[in-house]
Amino acid sequence: MTHTSAKSSTNQSPDALTIAFLGDLNGGPGRAVLRTELPALRERFQPDLVLANAENLRNGSGLSPDLYRAIRDAGIDGVSLGDHVYRDRKIIPILENPQEPISRPANLDPEEEMVLRSMSGPPAGPSVRYLRSFLCLHSPLPPV
Repeated sequence: MTHTSAKSSTNQSPDALTIAFLGDLNGGPGRAVLRTELPALRERFQPDLVLANAENLRNGSGLSPDLYRAIRDAGIDGVSLGDHVYRDRKIIPILENPQEPISRPANLDPEEEMVLRSMSGPPAGPSVRYLRSFLCLHSPLPPV
């Protein structure tokens, strides 16, 4: 069976950005699916960017620096995190590096407001706000 790419089969402008967002890669099964399916996803849909939520990649809770590097090496262009962002505190230097395409919820902990703040000039890059209306998270900030 022959597949046409998403870009060639739509009426998109040639300068439209196509993004594939992979939700909640979870533990070993998520890593295995990523390794086996990402090449086919890229070939079939030809996205400009492949982003993934990886907050549960480390055994279902958190992300380690080694796992971050592994998914980046596997072809993930950018990573988002959620309420398990600090389960492995070794990820903090990566979060603090403005050159890394990774974001955490900017509204979880005002004492660690590190996303984009250390960059000079106006903020640029991904920013995540954690919508926590129905979650029991420990944060002094009001729900968004």
